[in-house]
Formats: sequence, C-alpha cells, structure tokens
Amino acid sequence: MTHVLLFLVTAAAQAGAGLVAPATFAPEQHQATVLVFVATECPIANASAPTLMRLAAEFQDDDVAFFRVYADIGVEPGEIEAHGRDYGFTFPAIHDASQTLARRAGATRVPEAAVFDAAGELVYRGRIDNAFADFGKRRRHVTEHDLHDAITAVLAGRPVANPRTDALGCFIAFKAPEDHAEHRDKESEHGVHQSTN
Repeated sequence: MTHVLLFLVTAAAQAGAGLVAPATFAPEQHQATVLVFVATECPIANASAPTLMRLAAEFQDDDVAFFRVYADIGVEPGEIEAHGRDYGFTFPAIHDASQTLARRAGATRVPEAAVFDAAGELVYRGRIDNAFADFGKRRRHVTEHDLHDAITAVLAGRPVANPRTDALGCFIAFKAPEDHAEHRDKESEHGVHQSTN
C-alpha cells in the first residue's frame, strides 16, 4: 500500500511539473508568483533544485504560483522535460523561447528568482539564498534566505526589505534585439505582456 501511495504522489508531482504555456504566467491570479530562471547545465542552478522544491512545498497552500523558466537560446522542450524529471522538480516549467519573461523580470543569470505580487508588480529579483559564496564554494550554513523572505513579505502585505540582490550563477545569453522583436507579437497573442517599466 505504501508503494502505491508513493507512486501516486510521485506521478501527481511529475504531472504538475511539466511544460506549460507562457500565458500560464498570470500574476494577477495569485497572491504571489515566483519565476525561477534555471538552465539544464548550470551547476549552481541544479544544486538549488532541492531548496526550490522545499519552498514550493512550503507555500503551496498560500496561493503562491511557482514556475521554473528556461530562457537559454537553443534549449529544446524535450531537454526541459528531461531536466525536470532528472532533478525531481514538482512545479511547472515555462519555455521562454523569446526571452520575454527574462526581459520583463530583468533576469540575467541562472539561478535567479523574480517575485511578482497580485498587481503584477516585480517586487523582488535576485538570488535564492546565500548558499554559494562563489563559484564552487558552497557555504556550510545558509544564513540568508532572500527568496523565502520576499515571498513571506508579499503574503503579509509588507514591502520586501531587500528587493534586489545579486544572483551568482551562469549568464543568460540574450538574443539580439531584432530577434526578440520577431517574437513579440506571438508572445502577446499567448498572453505574455511586456513590461512598461
């Protein structure tokens, strides 16, 4: 019986961790929406997977939507789905092929988190925590939980104390502006709005 329950829980988690359309990003429908920019081959981003899943589980009953976002040039949907399975992600992924979400959030690295409130305003962007002091140098103890604190502040109706922090990780390679413009109308049709800030 235990094995059956474990299978059902695992299957349900995997079903909820698949690819969803960019239009699924609708911050006005939740108290808080978290975009976590990740990549399939970034060691720091991959090392952050357990922390991200703990956060998603902690806030799952608080109307907080979590998405992992893949904005890498050339990444394929199959690679994203395999990455989700390999690292056991339990929340959905968005293939940001036109990099519209990355530009809206101002993300430049992976892993980097962006938190939007119910008004669709970007209230936090930066690192998940201070687990890494530098590339290849992981701290023994995490002492600053930036993403957790930002979500908690939004849910409590308070301003985020540190709305911007520096993320440590792999750079996102952005397309040329003209390449980005080619995708703008298509993304608009699917409900991804450009920032006016």
